[in-house]
Amino acid sequence: MQIISYLCHFSFRNVDLTGDEVSQLGSSTLSTPKTDEGIRNDKYVTKVTCKAGKQGWQCGWCNKIFSTLHATRVVCHILKIKGGNIATCQAIIPEEHQERYQTIRDKSISSSSIRAKVKDAIEELIDGRQELATDLFMSARGTSSKKSPKTQSITLFLTAPLQRDVKRKKSSGSIQTTIDTALENSMQSDIRHSNNSCLTMAIADCIHSDGLPFRFGESPRFHKILRLARTVGNDYTPPNRNHVAGRLLNLNYENCCSENKAALLTEAETFGLQFVGDGATIKRMPFINVLGICGYASPKVLAIHDCSEHLAGGGKKDAPFIAQLFESEVEQLDPSKTLTNVFFFDGASNVQKAGEILEAINPGAYCLHGSEHVISLFFSDISKLKPIKVRSV
Repeated sequence: MQIISYLCHFSFRNVDLTGDEVSQLGSSTLSTPKTDEGIRNDKYVTKVTCKAGKQGWQCGWCNKIFSTLHATRVVCHILKIKGGNIATCQAIIPEEHQERYQTIRDKSISSSSIRAKVKDAIEELIDGRQELATDLFMSARGTSSKKSPKTQSITLFLTAPLQRDVKRKKSSGSIQTTIDTALENSMQSDIRHSNNSCLTMAIADCIHSDGLPFRFGESPRFHKILRLARTVGNDYTPPNRNHVAGRLLNLNYENCCSENKAALLTEAETFGLQFVGDGATIKRMPFINVLGICGYASPKVLAIHDCSEHLAGGGKKDAPFIAQLFESEVEQLDPSKTLTNVFFFDGASNVQKAGEILEAINPGAYCLHGSEHVISLFFSDISKLKPIKVRSV
């Protein structure tokens, strides 16, 4: 309930928007610019296929073809706006069409300004909320984000003018912390405590507001992020959602596959390769998973095959189909057919027959019944008995 109450307080009431801007805020304007909507339906902008299958467009006014379809540049081309990273149109555009293209461009600029205004307002709201939370956090610990009384008294002593008839004593030569050093240490300590508290509350606010698990602050990967963040400059920009969900996801996937393959092949000459798999239907999506095992290496996920297209075409999860999926993974790790020695399946007839096919393809391999699946089903049935029934909270 504390988390729900906390999130309910996070609103846009401090965002300075007009009525029209607020109505646009809830629409698709922020996610789909008006420029794209207007250009997509324009009969004078024709999509064409350029070299290497890249999608381009052709101007219906000057008939010139461009290799990249970018809505904002299309408008700059037709309106003859220089500096838009595109050549201007050489044709004569009727006045009524010019007004229509200009309206499309004005709406796009208005949407961009609203997005920038909302972003600034959200950042200001977050900063204010975290600053208040930091003060409360430091007060609870007996500290403050401001200078401590001790530091303030030392600062006043050093900045106060020295009386003419009072002279400071010379140092006796003993090893003793000077007032300047004590002041610097005290100020550094105050700054360090304040920065630590600000970072702590910023992390807590991020976890609470973005719905992250509470254990996220203990994640080794998150700790590595903090260590790396100390070494970058002010010009660093975090990756956006398109990069995270696209190129970076592909790189992580390829790296994970390479590491799994290397881990399985490290001691494959000694222990051989074992493959485990089973079928699963999750929310009406049929899958076949394939895992690899070798020696001391933990089981590695090699593939999760989506069988939707195969079944939609009239196919079945029969033995030849399952054997084909497994053989494609075996071929990548053991093309010579000399390392694979065991296939584990449950007692279903289709996977047991698939095991027989794999035994014929891999002469040194055996297909065994994975008893762990039966044991799991056995204890699942036991847990349903009334005397020991397990209820989910």
